[in-house]
Amino acid sequence: MLITAYGGLPIDTRTDPPTINFTDPTNSSAIRQVLDLARQGYLTYSALAGRDSSDSIGGVPIQSSILNAFSYRNFGPDGAINKDPYKVVSFPRGSKFNVVSYTIGAAYISAKAPHPEACYRWFQTLAKHIDLFSAMPARSSQIVNSVLTPIQSPDVVAYYKDVDALLKDPKTVVLPGGFSYSSMSGYVVQYLFSTFAILRDKWQR
Repeated sequence: MLITAYGGLPIDTRTDPPTINFTDPTNSSAIRQVLDLARQGYLTYSALAGRDSSDSIGGVPIQSSILNAFSYRNFGPDGAINKDPYKVVSFPRGSKFNVVSYTIGAAYISAKAPHPEACYRWFQTLAKHIDLFSAMPARSSQIVNSVLTPIQSPDVVAYYKDVDALLKDPKTVVLPGGFSYSSMSGYVVQYLFSTFAILRDKWQR
């Protein structure tokens, strides 16, 4: 994602299957910028197939993390667990691309449900109670709901508003979350590259 924010798309997920291009000068320059940040200790980084360092707190200027219900971050209004020194912000906006990545939680009604209308009404009721979930509301109108701020920290709510604006920006590239491609070809590309990188990392060690 940070590579994309720097203007590079070594794996362009806007096509199906994704377009691979690591040799383009713009892409290689963006890759080098991000690797230099990691090498110089400006952002958290863990070796592939090793322990994920995203759950550690402090020590580097840039902390990458997945924001979900299982995150170390406490979404309460009084801050985070362990005196978390970081604030949630989106990736930098570039002159060429913006970038977001997300997955969607959804509810489904079985084709064999005896009362599908009742199920749908139940889902509608749940959707209106954003206090039941520790995630970004699916509806933009719910982000400004006054109920949300006391439940999740103000910087998280501000981040939701930022993501909502980014999703409406035509310059924004949406990168799929971990193994959440909508097509099999995209999944295969991500799986193969991840497997190759893990094997190479183990071989080098």
